[in-house]
Amino acid sequence: MGREKSTNRNKNFALRRAAPDDPEAHYNLGLVLKQKHDNNAALQQFELALRLRPEYVEARYNRAILLQQTGEKEIADRELNQLARLSEFRQALSQASEPYMTMLVRTAGNPKLWASPVHGQVATVDRNQPPHDLMTLEDLRTQSLTPRRVNMLLVGAFAALGLILASVGIYGVVSYSVSQRTHEIGIRMALGAERGDVLKIVAGQRLRSVLIGTGIGVAASIGLTRFLQTMLFGIKPTDPTTFVSVSLILLMVAWLACYIPARRATKVDPMVALRYE
Repeated sequence: MGREKSTNRNKNFALRRAAPDDPEAHYNLGLVLKQKHDNNAALQQFELALRLRPEYVEARYNRAILLQQTGEKEIADRELNQLARLSEFRQALSQASEPYMTMLVRTAGNPKLWASPVHGQVATVDRNQPPHDLMTLEDLRTQSLTPRRVNMLLVGAFAALGLILASVGIYGVVSYSVSQRTHEIGIRMALGAERGDVLKIVAGQRLRSVLIGTGIGVAASIGLTRFLQTMLFGIKPTDPTTFVSVSLILLMVAWLACYIPARRATKVDPMVALRYE
């Protein structure tokens, strides 16, 4: 272990002596010392690198990080804020993950008519770099939003299908339950009940249960709509118009399911209704 430490010290000393005026050498040595948690020595190397090259952004950043670790938080924060405003971290185009450039051109009138002039101007700079995939900002916006629009169309289609199935189910169940009361309606009519009173009693009882079910469904929907929040634009997940309109549609379907069979039963002769099974 002692020999290894001695070897590292000799290597660091040789590096400092070999390139005393090379900021890259001091910066690299500072990184080595930083990895070995020798913060004071690493700070000295970063300072030497910055003395030789004041605009050395990487050295300034690593020095600020070490200052934070050594307790000089105020100085480090000021340095990091300056670097954030400076924004001079650069990368060669050949080293980029997507080695291409995007050029924006402001035009007057129809932008598609400027494709040929743009090709010509680029060719005057470099004929080996012809521009491609020319499109307007509107086309670019449409292209970027297409996946989300497809998702929303699918979600909307399934929601509409669910609303139709719920309406058909409510109508079927409520209509069947009302038609089962034809015998009771006949008795009420035979005893002199008015048609309007019978309709109110039958519809009121069934609509009460539908209202309870609708309230439970709305409460569950409000709790689950947060999962769709990232897919919604220009509308809140708890949009009151949507909830009110859907609830009114279901209540209207339920009312029709109550009214139509009950009205049909009130028109039946009471004697026939009494024999209805």
